[in-house]
Amino acid sequence: MLNGGLSRFAVLAAMLAATSFVVSRAEAGFLQFSGSIRAADGPFPLTGAHGVTVSPDGRDVYVASFDDNAVVVLARNLASGRLSYTEAHVDDESDALGIFRAVAVTVTPDGKDVYVASFFGDAIAGLRRDAVTGKLTYVGAQFGGAAGTVGLTQLQGVAVSPDGSNVYVASYGDNAVSLLRRDASSGQLTFVEALIEGQGDVHGIFRASGVVVSPDGANVYVLGGGSNGIATFARDAVSGRLTFVESSFDGVGGVSGLLNGVALAVSDDAADIYAVGDNGMAHFRRGLDTGRLTFAKNQTEGVLNSEGTSSPAGVVVSPDGQHVFVAREGDDTLSVFTRHATDGSLDFLESHTDGVGGVVGLAGATTVAVGPNNDSVYVASQFGDAVATFAAVTSMCAGDCNGDGEVTVDELVRAVSIALGEQASSGCVAADTNADGSVTIEEIIAAVNKALNGCG
Repeated sequence: MLNGGLSRFAVLAAMLAATSFVVSRAEAGFLQFSGSIRAADGPFPLTGAHGVTVSPDGRDVYVASFDDNAVVVLARNLASGRLSYTEAHVDDESDALGIFRAVAVTVTPDGKDVYVASFFGDAIAGLRRDAVTGKLTYVGAQFGGAAGTVGLTQLQGVAVSPDGSNVYVASYGDNAVSLLRRDASSGQLTFVEALIEGQGDVHGIFRASGVVVSPDGANVYVLGGGSNGIATFARDAVSGRLTFVESSFDGVGGVSGLLNGVALAVSDDAADIYAVGDNGMAHFRRGLDTGRLTFAKNQTEGVLNSEGTSSPAGVVVSPDGQHVFVAREGDDTLSVFTRHATDGSLDFLESHTDGVGGVVGLAGATTVAVGPNNDSVYVASQFGDAVATFAAVTSMCAGDCNGDGEVTVDELVRAVSIALGEQASSGCVAADTNADGSVTIEEIIAAVNKALNGCG
């Protein structure tokens, strides 16, 4: 509702005065930068932010902090997607262990548990999640390394099966993918087995750097950064155990995009696998009946820059399958692609770079996560010590500059000021509802309607 010292007439008069003015943004498109939360803001233990994930209910974001040896809990505003600090668990403080040099984090499909993979800690740690507050309680950890279990050394990735019964980790140090059984009632993990490069017929996972489980639970895919390859495993639905099926390698059979591969993602329709490496992003079509992969294309536009410094580091597919996002560590950039559901092919849509157009918090962009309603995108940056937030323009409430779910008179005045060219457009990205790079009279009227009738 309108409140404050400005009448509706005065607002409408200001809008009429703005009818001849538009202002362009440096970049306009699908995503709008809406802020970042940084280590220095608290200070918060976000130094070297490396992994990021969103809870299935969309209420919380969890971050693996490499330099601070921590898992950080951030509350997520369901209306705006913006983040606020809740708490952190730091390795060897209180009861938390196994998160030294944390690199990856995931939440179970039921939202009850958070698992953190640590590189130099040689461990996978489990923490139970409070569904109301998002806060975590340390449960325990499984350790690798010299005195621990083979298959848990220098972990790089973690994934949970769709049924929540198994956790899979990529072990860079042991050149392996390991299976752990999850007790859903407690969150405790029990080590089951490790499949290691060169043992039996397993190959393609040397210096394992990432792991995903297909949404149908039938397969596990492991990226081998040292092998320049990707391995396919069949998964037993009851035991969770893996059987090696095949591998694909960069430079073999026309495959490209897997050189020093660092991250991979699977689409929610289970039809496509995307993996990023130093020479692009390899796109594979997945056989829905066999799980086998067929190479489709190496996507280089939007993944590699002309200077050869992009260093793609993370990739994710939106839950609705309509977009793919790539974090580029080398040039501090988030790239956005439109995905075609018919064949999984990608079209480069736009990019956002640290220090350009008001964007901050993307230095050393490492991993990407998407909100469950496809309305927010989060990027962890290890050199920016931050998590940057982007909002899908179509999900914004017109004129709601601060994302609190209400449009005030002050926000309407701000939108008018932007239209008049008196204020930078970054002051209220929600004012440009169609993301065409301008603020018009129609868009200000839309904001007034939201002020009068509510954002719902």
